[in-house]
Amino acid sequence: MLVAATADTPLLLWTGLAGGLAVAVAPWIAGRSVPAAVAASLLGALPYAVITWWTAVTPLTATLALLAGTVAIRRHRPSPGTRTLG
Repeated sequence: MLVAATADTPLLLWTGLAGGLAVAVAPWIAGRSVPAAVAASLLGALPYAVITWWTAVTPLTATLALLAGTVAIRRHRPSPGTRTLG
C-alpha cells in the first residue's frame, strides 16, 4: 500500500488500495464461501502486481500475500453450510 500511496497515477493508487483491502478481508470471507475468498485474494494481489511489473517488490509482495492468504483461508474454520473448494 505504500507504493500505492506514492503512485503517480490514480489507476495505481486505487488499484493498490482496493487490492490491499481485498487481500485483507479474504480470510473473513472464507467463513462464508471459500471460493469467494480465493477470488478476493487473487483479484486483490494480481492486478497491482501486473500493473507494476517493472519493480521486483510488488510482484514479490503479491506472491507473499497469496501464500499467506492461502494459509489463512485453509486454516479458517468454516461456518456450517459453507461452500468449499473440494
